Amino acid sequence: MNQFLKKMDTLIFSKMTTAKNLSYKTQVPEPTISKWIHQGTEISAFYFYKIVPTLEENKHEQEQLKMEYLQNLKTGSCLNTKILFILSYLNRDTVLFTELLQHCSTHKYLMVRKYA
Repeated sequence: MNQFLKKMDTLIFSKMTTAKNLSYKTQVPEPTISKWIHQGTEISAFYFYKIVPTLEENKHEQEQLKMEYLQNLKTGSCLNTKILFILSYLNRDTVLFTELLQHCSTHKYLMVRKYA
């Protein structure tokens, strides 16, 4: 399990919640949360955006978690990057938006570079 997933697991544990409770609060399917935390499968950016506000109240900390999520995306996940662009623009996450611009401008896939 990588450092990011360990950090997320610690945050969930510190809030004294389970995957089932987190699923109920965020409307994210419970198996998705469980597989993401315990097996390391990738979770969609939309679901991640729904989970983060329940774990961190501080806006700055939320942006940090979102940037860590961006750095831990697999290289082939172009759709999650596009969804992050849309969500960061709509939510006015300027720090995340500038990080996305830098990330996409140096990406190896042309399709992702076009987002920037």
